[in-house]
Amino acid sequence: MTAAALSADNVTVHIGRSTLLSDVSLALRAGELLAVVGPNGAGKSTLLSVLAGDRVPDSGTVRLRGRPIGGYRPRELARLRAVMPQSSALQFAFTAGEIVALGRAPWPPDPDADRTAIAAALAGTHTTGFAGRAFQTLSGGEQSRVTLARVLAQQAPVVLLDEPTAALDIRHQQLVLHLARDLAAAGHAVLAVWHDLHLAARADRVAVLDAGTLRALGPPAEVLTGDLLTAVYGHPIRVIADPRDGLPLPLPG
Repeated sequence: MTAAALSADNVTVHIGRSTLLSDVSLALRAGELLAVVGPNGAGKSTLLSVLAGDRVPDSGTVRLRGRPIGGYRPRELARLRAVMPQSSALQFAFTAGEIVALGRAPWPPDPDADRTAIAAALAGTHTTGFAGRAFQTLSGGEQSRVTLARVLAQQAPVVLLDEPTAALDIRHQQLVLHLARDLAAAGHAVLAVWHDLHLAARADRVAVLDAGTLRALGPPAEVLTGDLLTAVYGHPIRVIADPRDGLPLPLPG
Protein backbone atom coordinates (compact mmCIF):
# COMPACT_ATOMS: atom_id res chain seq x y z
CA MET A 1 0.00 0.00 0.00
CA THR A 2 1.21 3.51 -0.85
CA ALA A 3 2.57 5.38 2.17
CA ALA A 4 0.42 8.24 3.43
CA ALA A 5 1.38 11.72 2.30
CA LEU A 6 -0.59 13.13 5.24
CA SER A 7 -2.18 11.30 8.15
CA ALA A 8 -4.15 11.92 11.34
CA ASP A 9 -3.91 9.42 14.18
CA ASN A 10 -6.54 9.52 16.93
CA VAL A 11 -6.98 13.27 16.64
CA THR A 12 -9.24 14.92 19.21
CA VAL A 13 -10.13 18.61 19.48
CA HIS A 14 -12.11 20.28 22.28
CA ILE A 15 -13.43 23.79 22.76
CA GLY A 16 -14.59 24.16 26.32
CA ARG A 17 -16.98 21.30 26.97
CA SER A 18 -17.62 20.72 23.28
CA THR A 19 -15.81 18.01 21.33
CA LEU A 20 -15.20 19.06 17.75
CA LEU A 21 -13.26 15.93 16.76
CA SER A 22 -13.12 12.62 18.60
CA ASP A 23 -10.32 10.12 17.90
CA VAL A 24 -10.33 10.69 14.15
CA SER A 25 -7.81 8.70 12.13
CA LEU A 26 -7.36 8.80 8.38
CA ALA A 27 -4.61 8.80 5.79
CA LEU A 28 -4.37 10.78 2.57
CA ARG A 29 -2.29 9.14 -0.14
CA ALA A 30 -0.45 10.65 -3.08
CA GLY A 31 -2.43 10.23 -6.28
CA GLU A 32 -5.87 10.28 -4.70
CA LEU A 33 -8.77 12.66 -4.18
CA LEU A 34 -10.35 12.20 -0.75
CA ALA A 35 -13.69 13.90 -0.12
CA VAL A 36 -14.80 14.81 3.40
CA VAL A 37 -18.56 15.20 3.87
CA GLY A 38 -21.00 15.57 6.73
CA PRO A 39 -23.68 17.91 8.06
CA ASN A 40 -23.08 21.39 9.45
CA GLY A 41 -21.06 21.20 12.64
CA ALA A 42 -19.68 17.75 11.87
CA GLY A 43 -16.07 18.89 12.30
CA LYS A 44 -15.02 19.03 8.65
CA SER A 45 -13.30 22.41 8.72
CA THR A 46 -11.75 21.63 12.10
CA LEU A 47 -10.27 18.45 10.65
CA LEU A 48 -8.87 20.33 7.67
CA SER A 49 -7.26 22.97 9.90
CA VAL A 50 -5.66 20.24 12.01
CA LEU A 51 -4.40 18.41 8.93
CA ALA A 52 -2.99 21.69 7.60
CA GLY A 53 -1.01 22.23 10.78
CA ASP A 54 -2.91 25.44 11.49
CA ARG A 55 -4.52 24.02 14.63
CA VAL A 56 -2.90 21.79 17.24
CA PRO A 57 -5.16 18.95 18.39
CA ASP A 58 -5.71 18.33 22.09
CA SER A 59 -4.57 14.77 21.54
CA GLY A 60 -3.42 12.66 18.63
CA THR A 61 -0.82 13.28 15.95
CA VAL A 62 -0.77 14.64 12.40
CA ARG A 63 2.11 13.52 10.20
CA LEU A 64 3.18 14.98 6.89
CA ARG A 65 5.47 12.67 4.94
CA GLY A 66 5.90 10.65 8.12
CA ARG A 67 7.02 13.56 10.31
CA PRO A 68 4.91 15.34 12.92
CA ILE A 69 3.54 18.37 11.13
CA GLY A 70 4.49 20.68 13.99
CA GLY A 71 8.15 19.97 13.32
CA TYR A 72 8.19 21.79 9.99
CA ARG A 73 9.29 25.40 9.64
CA PRO A 74 6.60 27.63 8.05
CA ARG A 75 8.32 28.01 4.66
CA GLU A 76 9.12 24.30 4.50
CA LEU A 77 5.51 23.48 5.36
CA ALA A 78 4.20 25.85 2.69
CA ARG A 79 6.26 24.02 0.06
CA LEU A 80 4.67 20.72 1.03
CA ARG A 81 1.01 21.57 1.54
CA ALA A 82 -1.30 24.25 0.15
CA VAL A 83 -4.58 25.21 1.79
CA MET A 84 -7.70 26.83 0.39
CA PRO A 85 -9.83 28.13 3.29
CA GLN A 86 -13.59 28.65 3.17
CA SER A 87 -13.15 32.41 2.94
CA SER A 88 -10.28 34.81 2.46
CA ALA A 89 -10.37 38.02 4.49
CA LEU A 90 -8.29 40.61 2.66
CA GLN A 91 -7.20 43.86 4.31
CA PHE A 92 -5.18 45.29 1.43
CA ALA A 93 -6.02 46.31 -2.14
CA PHE A 94 -4.30 43.44 -3.94
CA THR A 95 -5.16 42.57 -7.51
CA ALA A 96 -6.24 39.04 -8.34
CA GLY A 97 -2.90 38.49 -10.06
CA GLU A 98 -1.03 39.55 -6.93
CA ILE A 99 -3.11 37.14 -4.84
CA VAL A 100 -2.18 34.27 -7.14
CA ALA A 101 1.48 35.35 -7.05
CA LEU A 102 1.43 34.85 -3.27
CA GLY A 103 1.40 31.14 -3.99
CA ARG A 104 5.01 31.45 -5.18
CA ALA A 105 6.21 33.03 -1.91
CA PRO A 106 7.56 29.78 -0.36
CA TRP A 107 9.86 29.16 -3.32
CA PRO A 108 13.18 30.79 -4.23
CA PRO A 109 12.62 33.61 -6.77
CA ASP A 110 12.64 32.29 -10.32
CA PRO A 111 10.94 34.75 -12.69
CA ASP A 112 10.40 32.27 -15.51
CA ALA A 113 9.05 29.50 -13.27
CA ASP A 114 6.91 31.98 -11.34
CA ARG A 115 5.35 33.45 -14.49
CA THR A 116 4.65 30.00 -15.88
CA ALA A 117 3.04 28.74 -12.66
CA ILE A 118 0.93 31.87 -12.21
CA ALA A 119 -0.25 31.90 -15.83
CA ALA A 120 -1.17 28.20 -15.69
CA ALA A 121 -3.06 28.65 -12.41
CA LEU A 122 -5.04 31.60 -13.76
CA ALA A 123 -5.85 29.79 -16.99
CA GLY A 124 -6.83 26.58 -15.20
CA THR A 125 -9.33 28.40 -13.00
CA HIS A 126 -10.67 30.63 -15.80
CA THR A 127 -9.48 33.76 -14.00
CA THR A 128 -6.87 35.15 -16.41
CA GLY A 129 -9.18 38.06 -17.23
CA PHE A 130 -9.33 39.05 -13.57
CA ALA A 131 -5.57 39.33 -13.05
CA GLY A 132 -5.51 43.13 -13.12
CA ARG A 133 -8.70 43.66 -11.13
CA ALA A 134 -8.83 44.43 -7.42
CA PHE A 135 -9.65 41.22 -5.57
CA GLN A 136 -12.33 42.94 -3.49
CA THR A 137 -14.27 43.97 -6.62
CA LEU A 138 -14.80 40.33 -7.66
CA SER A 139 -17.90 38.32 -6.86
CA GLY A 140 -17.74 35.61 -4.21
CA GLY A 141 -17.42 32.89 -6.82
CA GLU A 142 -14.71 34.79 -8.70
CA GLN A 143 -12.76 35.35 -5.48
CA SER A 144 -13.05 31.62 -4.72
CA ARG A 145 -11.53 30.70 -8.06
CA VAL A 146 -8.72 33.23 -7.65
CA THR A 147 -7.97 31.74 -4.23
CA LEU A 148 -7.88 28.30 -5.82
CA ALA A 149 -5.49 29.66 -8.44
CA ARG A 150 -3.19 30.80 -5.63
CA VAL A 151 -3.23 27.24 -4.27
CA LEU A 152 -2.42 25.82 -7.71
CA ALA A 153 0.44 28.27 -8.20
CA GLN A 154 1.95 27.07 -4.92
CA GLN A 155 2.60 23.66 -6.54
CA ALA A 156 2.58 21.77 -3.24
CA PRO A 157 2.31 17.96 -3.31
CA VAL A 158 -0.51 18.01 -0.71
CA VAL A 159 -3.58 20.15 -1.41
CA LEU A 160 -6.34 20.82 1.13
CA LEU A 161 -9.55 22.47 -0.09
CA ASP A 162 -12.28 23.65 2.29
CA GLU A 163 -15.61 23.86 0.44
CA PRO A 164 -13.99 25.03 -2.81
CA THR A 165 -17.30 25.01 -4.72
CA ALA A 166 -19.56 26.66 -2.12
CA ALA A 167 -19.92 29.96 -4.02
CA LEU A 168 -19.75 28.56 -7.54
CA ASP A 169 -22.30 27.96 -10.28
CA ILE A 170 -22.69 24.49 -11.77
CA ARG A 171 -20.20 25.08 -14.57
CA HIS A 172 -17.45 26.16 -12.21
CA GLN A 173 -18.30 23.46 -9.66
CA GLN A 174 -17.49 20.94 -12.36
CA LEU A 175 -14.34 22.87 -13.28
CA VAL A 176 -13.08 22.62 -9.69
CA LEU A 177 -13.95 18.93 -9.51
CA HIS A 178 -11.96 18.25 -12.67
CA LEU A 179 -9.04 20.33 -11.41
CA ALA A 180 -9.00 18.35 -8.16
CA ARG A 181 -9.13 15.05 -10.03
CA ASP A 182 -6.40 16.19 -12.43
CA LEU A 183 -4.15 17.13 -9.50
CA ALA A 184 -4.64 13.68 -8.00
CA ALA A 185 -3.99 12.01 -11.35
CA ALA A 186 -0.71 13.96 -11.55
CA GLY A 187 0.39 12.48 -8.21
CA HIS A 188 -0.77 15.08 -5.71
CA ALA A 189 -2.60 14.12 -2.53
CA VAL A 190 -5.86 16.09 -2.57
CA LEU A 191 -8.45 16.41 0.21
CA ALA A 192 -11.63 18.41 -0.40
CA VAL A 193 -14.39 19.24 2.05
CA TRP A 194 -17.70 19.19 0.18
CA HIS A 195 -21.33 19.70 1.04
CA ASP A 196 -22.38 18.47 -2.41
CA LEU A 197 -22.63 14.68 -2.20
CA HIS A 198 -22.78 14.43 -5.99
CA LEU A 199 -19.29 15.92 -6.22
CA ALA A 200 -18.03 13.77 -3.35
CA ALA A 201 -19.17 10.66 -5.21
CA ARG A 202 -16.57 11.46 -7.89
CA ALA A 203 -13.69 11.25 -5.41
CA ASP A 204 -11.53 8.16 -5.00
CA ARG A 205 -12.56 7.81 -1.36
CA VAL A 206 -15.07 9.50 0.91
CA ALA A 207 -14.82 10.21 4.64
CA VAL A 208 -18.11 10.84 6.45
CA LEU A 209 -17.95 12.91 9.63
CA ASP A 210 -20.81 13.22 12.11
CA ALA A 211 -20.60 15.18 15.37
CA GLY A 212 -16.80 14.99 15.28
CA THR A 213 -16.70 11.23 14.71
CA LEU A 214 -15.51 9.48 11.58
CA ARG A 215 -18.51 7.33 10.66
CA ALA A 216 -17.16 5.81 7.45
CA LEU A 217 -14.16 5.94 5.13
CA GLY A 218 -13.84 4.15 1.81
CA PRO A 219 -14.85 4.10 -1.86
CA PRO A 220 -17.97 6.14 -2.69
CA ALA A 221 -20.04 3.07 -3.58
CA GLU A 222 -19.37 1.56 -0.15
CA VAL A 223 -19.71 4.72 1.93
CA LEU A 224 -22.49 6.75 0.31
CA THR A 225 -25.39 4.50 1.24
CA GLY A 226 -28.95 5.59 1.91
CA ASP A 227 -28.98 4.20 5.43
CA LEU A 228 -25.76 5.91 6.52
CA LEU A 229 -26.54 9.25 4.90
CA THR A 230 -30.06 9.29 6.31
CA ALA A 231 -28.70 8.65 9.80
CA VAL A 232 -25.92 11.22 9.52
CA TYR A 233 -27.91 14.03 7.94
CA GLY A 234 -31.12 13.40 9.87
CA HIS A 235 -33.14 13.51 6.66
CA PRO A 236 -34.32 10.73 4.32
CA ILE A 237 -31.79 10.18 1.55
CA ARG A 238 -31.98 7.52 -1.12
CA VAL A 239 -29.09 6.55 -3.34
CA ILE A 240 -29.40 5.37 -6.92
CA ALA A 241 -26.75 4.50 -9.48
CA ASP A 242 -25.96 7.41 -11.77
CA PRO A 243 -26.99 6.20 -15.26
CA ARG A 244 -23.94 7.92 -16.77
CA ASP A 245 -21.22 6.15 -14.79
CA GLY A 246 -22.83 3.92 -12.17
CA LEU A 247 -21.50 6.00 -9.27
CA PRO A 248 -23.73 6.73 -6.27
CA LEU A 249 -26.28 9.50 -6.81
CA PRO A 250 -27.73 10.61 -3.46
CA LEU A 251 -31.20 12.16 -3.64
CA PRO A 252 -33.59 13.52 -1.01
CA GLY A 253 -35.92 10.72 0.09
